[in-house]
Amino acid sequence: MDEATKEKLINSLKDIHGFVEIQIPLWWIITFVVIILIPIIYFIWKKFKKDKITDTRTKTEIILDEIKSLEQENNTKNFYVNYSELTREYFDYRFELNFVDKTTKEIEKEIYKFQEIATNQAKLFVKSLERADLAKFAKKEFKEEEKLQDLYDAIDLIYKIEEKLNKKNEEEELEIS
Repeated sequence: MDEATKEKLINSLKDIHGFVEIQIPLWWIITFVVIILIPIIYFIWKKFKKDKITDTRTKTEIILDEIKSLEQENNTKNFYVNYSELTREYFDYRFELNFVDKTTKEIEKEIYKFQEIATNQAKLFVKSLERADLAKFAKKEFKEEEKLQDLYDAIDLIYKIEEKLNKKNEEEELEIS
C-alpha cells in the first residue's frame, strides 16, 4: 500500500459518535463516598484513640499472671509451648538477653552466669525447658504433676529473682545517698 492510499484511508476514518458525556447522579457519588470514607475514618479513629483503662502492672506481673493462667491448660503441648515462650520472654525482659531465639542448650550455657539465679534453680529451669522441647517437638506427654511442678518452679524462680534484684536496687540506692 502506497503512502497516498494510506493517507486517504486515515483521513476517511471518522468517529461513529462524538464524545459521550457520562452523568453520574449526585446521590451515587455521596453513597460511594460514605461507603468508602466511613470505614476509613473508623479504622483511623480506632487506631489512634487512647484507651481510658491503662494496665498499671509491671511487665513481670503481667508475665507472672500469664504463667499462672497456664495452670488451667490441659493440653501438654500447648502448656509447654506457652510456658517456654513466657519464661523466655521474662528472661529477655529482665536480663536483656535474647532467650526467645536461643536453644535450650544456649540458655543453659548463659543462665549460670547470673548471680540472681541459684544453681539448683537454674538446673530446674533448664530441665523444664528440656521437657518443653520434648513436649513441643517429640510430642511426648508428661504427667499433670510434672507440668504443675515446672509451673510452680518457674513462678518461684521469678519471685526469687525479683526479690534479689529489688534488694540489689535498694542497696545501690543506699550507697548513692
